[in-house]
Amino acid sequence: MTPAQTQLYFRTWQATAKAQGWNTKADLAAALARHHKGEVWESPALNQTLAAIYQLAESAAHFAERAVSADDLRHACALVAGVRHSSCKAFTNSDLDKVLAMLRLLANPTNLNNQLAAQNPGEAGERRRHIYLITQADAPYWQRIALDKCGHGYLDRLNLSQLRQLSLTIRNRVSYRSKTEHHQHHHQQEAIAA
Repeated sequence: MTPAQTQLYFRTWQATAKAQGWNTKADLAAALARHHKGEVWESPALNQTLAAIYQLAESAAHFAERAVSADDLRHACALVAGVRHSSCKAFTNSDLDKVLAMLRLLANPTNLNNQLAAQNPGEAGERRRHIYLITQADAPYWQRIALDKCGHGYLDRLNLSQLRQLSLTIRNRVSYRSKTEHHQHHHQQEAIAA
């Protein structure tokens, strides 16, 4: 993960820990007690998710012969989100998308965007990355390419396949233009020096 992704991950985790009462040992113990008593109810699906998170965290703590820690819960969130490894250092972009969607849902389960993102976390994150890359080019430039390739320049109306294609085209063209300009500048410098 990049430093920016790592910061985003931990900021999102902190919001989740605060919302769930996982910030301090005392709060965490109280949250576990409420969970075991069945006092927490969001929805059947979210309760099932929380039960899986608590179970994994408790298993890790039991194996290490200690109380459940916030790190146990953080790692359990990643595992329940469908990421094979719990260490954020090994996350791919897709892994990060899944974990962020899970954490955002746990932080604010009534937010419709969080609910939708949790249903298909990989696609939402990939769409955001492609749109970000596309919009790094000048607007008239990428809009002209989008119009040529897709018939319009509305990024929110493009499907994922079209966004991938547009993103790749722009990335290749910008890279080619940069190399060409660098090559021309280098030759100009040689001509001036000669």
